Amino acid sequence: MAGAMKLAAAPAIAALVLLMASGFAAAVPDSTLCPFELGYNPNFNADGSALFCTKGQETFQVDEAGILARSLRGIGNSLRSLLGGIADGDATVFGRFVEPAASIALQDGPHPISDTAAIAQFVADVLVFPAGADKSALFQISQYHFLDNNDPRVASVHITVYTAKYTLNADSIWRFNLVNGARVWQLQQTSNLVLVPV
Repeated sequence: MAGAMKLAAAPAIAALVLLMASGFAAAVPDSTLCPFELGYNPNFNADGSALFCTKGQETFQVDEAGILARSLRGIGNSLRSLLGGIADGDATVFGRFVEPAASIALQDGPHPISDTAAIAQFVADVLVFPAGADKSALFQISQYHFLDNNDPRVASVHITVYTAKYTLNADSIWRFNLVNGARVWQLQQTSNLVLVPV
């Protein structure tokens, strides 16, 4: 009888072990959450249970929902689309990827995005890109973090933009806004502008 009970229990034990193993496997974070296209490389801890996205000295842990990594990728996509539109002469990108009340740092200080004359002059003088440039190579993002841990819809990143005449560096704030029924990361502010001639 005891032997029969052991035999009957064996499949149940095997099923439990399999279930536990599959649970551990499911808990392993997905390395593709790290926005590699922005230069962030995935690194796991020793037992493979935690995923970190690393770029130089900068690193952050990917949470279970991947919110940090997804928001960083979203900001990168918005910035790429914004710069790509500027490079193509498409002014409509400002309406989609820049907040209507955004403050933009220019050479003489901050200007509201509504100051179209000053913004247009800045675009014409500074944001000029080589013809046929790879739009994914126009910029880099670093120093990424949420401004408020309780609100993952507001984030800060340092941006570096490579134009035909300058290397532009600035700090920026982005908000995850509802635009025409869809959530989009929009530029709210740039500051600490530095232009270095190339």
